[in-house]
Formats: sequence, structure tokens, C-alpha cells
Amino acid sequence: MKILESYSGGVSNAAENRFRVRLITEGQGSSGFYTAEVLERDLPAAMPKGTKVYFDHMSEAEMDSGRARSMQNLVGVFDSDPVVEGGEGFALVRFYENSPTYKDVPQFIAEAMDDIGVSIEIH
Repeated sequence: MKILESYSGGVSNAAENRFRVRLITEGQGSSGFYTAEVLERDLPAAMPKGTKVYFDHMSEAEMDSGRARSMQNLVGVFDSDPVVEGGEGFALVRFYENSPTYKDVPQFIAEAMDDIGVSIEIH
């Protein structure tokens, strides 16, 4: 994913902490080749509004345990269903002001968005 811009939707961005995020682009990914048609067909069902956003992937121990993800790294949620535009999938993500582990999450995202990329993990 790539965080492209903060998004206010007509409301103060500081109040909503929403960012437009590029989730995926057509072409070769780490686990397959994605055509624009596949993205348009499958992305909304794979990552609908309400999809949780975490800092970091699960550790091997967490994956092996079979338990649900820990809330410690939960930092946001999809605030919209994804849409595909020009072979790229986008969604609005609302980042929580604070999480159990991280403070000032939207501030960090706003400051680092030009320098970071995030990846998706679908189970």
C-alpha cells in the first residue's frame, strides 16, 4: 500500500484522521500477477470497508498459534470500500489517534507517508 494524501472529505482532516491509500496496482506482486479486471472483481470483497489496519505483519509464532491478531498493533480501519481506478486500488483509511502500542498515529502517517510503503496480508 502507499499512502498518497490526507483526505478530509469536506471535514477537518485533523478531526477525522483519514488518508487515501493506494492498496495495490495491477501487475506482478509478491504472491501473483494481478490484472485490472481481477482487481476490479475481487478487491472490494477481499478488503471491504471495516478492514482492520495493523503496523507490521504477524510474527511466525502468532501465525502458528492460530489465534486472532493482537490488538496491540491495530492502528486503523478502512473507512470506505476499495475502488479501482486506472489499474490501481484505493481506499480511505481512518487511523486511530492512539492505539494500545502507538501514540499519535495520524501524525506519524502524515509525516512519514512520502517515505513509507505498507503491504497487504489477506487470509
